[in-house]
Amino acid sequence: MLKRFRRFVRGFEAGGPIYWDPTPPMTTTNNVPIHCPLPPAPEDMNKYAHLLQVIEEMGRDIKPTYANNKNAAERLKKNIHTARILVRECVSELE
Repeated sequence: MLKRFRRFVRGFEAGGPIYWDPTPPMTTTNNVPIHCPLPPAPEDMNKYAHLLQVIEEMGRDIKPTYANNKNAAERLKKNIHTARILVRECVSELE
């Protein structure tokens, strides 16, 4: 998972395409997406883990946004804003 995160950050910093698999996890029995609510990020949670959590939430909102779901579009905008802030914080931690 750390390799996927590093690849994501490098793509984000370079301004190039971001390679991330937004497909939700599937159950093993019937290949149905698992949509469980994620717990809120506690204060002591690692910034990288929080960023990955936000990215997973964004992945779940992409298809509904294409179907003109306004709530999903608003959540996606909010999560993009949050992810940009978290990426900046993570990059500043690395420097």
